[in-house]
Amino acid sequence: MKISKIRVENFRSIKDLNLDVPQICCLVGPNNAGKSNILLAIQRVLGRDWVSVSSFDELDIYAHDNNLDVTIQVSFEPGIPFVKFKGSDPVSIHTLAFDYTRYKVGEDKGKRRLEQKCFDEHGKPPMVLAKAPRKGEKHEYQPVVNIPPDVREAIPLIYIGTNRTLKEQLPAARYSMLRQLFEDINRDLEDPKHTVKVKQQDGSELNVPRLDEFRILMEAAVKLLRTDSFEALETSIKKNALQQLGFDPAADGDKLDLFFSPFDTMDFYKALDLRVREGVFSVSATELGEGVQNALVLAILKAFEERRKQGAILLIEEPEMFLHPQMQRSLYKTLREIAKTNQIIYTTHSPHFVSIPEYKEVVIVRRGVDGTKVSCSDLPTNAKLGACRSIHGDTVCTQQHAGS
Repeated sequence: MKISKIRVENFRSIKDLNLDVPQICCLVGPNNAGKSNILLAIQRVLGRDWVSVSSFDELDIYAHDNNLDVTIQVSFEPGIPFVKFKGSDPVSIHTLAFDYTRYKVGEDKGKRRLEQKCFDEHGKPPMVLAKAPRKGEKHEYQPVVNIPPDVREAIPLIYIGTNRTLKEQLPAARYSMLRQLFEDINRDLEDPKHTVKVKQQDGSELNVPRLDEFRILMEAAVKLLRTDSFEALETSIKKNALQQLGFDPAADGDKLDLFFSPFDTMDFYKALDLRVREGVFSVSATELGEGVQNALVLAILKAFEERRKQGAILLIEEPEMFLHPQMQRSLYKTLREIAKTNQIIYTTHSPHFVSIPEYKEVVIVRRGVDGTKVSCSDLPTNAKLGACRSIHGDTVCTQQHAGS
């Protein structure tokens, strides 16, 4: 999956922007040109579990003009498959649209609202079954309303901002590198072919699915945790819940059975913390200095590349931060390896991230009287002509020079 196009209107420094996004998209330009706002527009609508009207405020509007509406549209290749009812054919969703606008009529007229829409490859709302299919019944269709949660969850977005906080890349963070990696590990764990040897009462060993053994051990751990106070708390919650719902806890105890359950495997992975051992003590890596946390984030990025994770979309602000030139060149090679199977969109001021043969990956970002604008080279690739790709100030020279 990759982002093929983004369209942004009236968001922060951007008045009107349309950009065809390559597999590797390098945003370069002077400070305050709006590079970060392009990434932020994508992250604002795709990098959250729940996008609502509160995800925006009046400061997000271009020129702080409250009469304007904000529009962010993100298109994908290939489209995102969506199945509303099990057994029905999937529809392909190619564009997600977000409009921070106002109610036009009714008692809420003038109040802000967020409209979310899906479009197919022709720019039309996808049509899905209106109800679950049944044999012998005529199928009725209706357009997809809003953006289904399944569609949002299918977008593997990873955002690495200038604040290289390790906490944002740990498994607990929904859109993090380690979350993506551990989801793969969890799927691997759930494969029944992956077994572990378990000693039986007669001394023999038996291969059992690793997932089954995990559940047995977790149930045993929770059994140990079930002290008298634990049981009293669980009983109290159940009793009060029944009373709140109008039941008699003594006579209607079977109406609502509440109990605490152990983690499933992915919950366990999400609870993991990355720690550093110093002698006999250990400390969370999230408590270390910014330079060390940045190094750890980049180490996770390298591990991401080594694991050959596929189909993710990475947004990275200034990957050169805290790195000397040699390490910048090394990181750039890592990014290009990752981009073979994932899409990367990043901002940079470093020549080590723009001096590249594929100059069409470079997008020049400038800000003028009409806000942030982007431009890309339209020079043809010619084996007999070499393009000068040195940095001249804050721009990239695309002048062609004769070569052998």
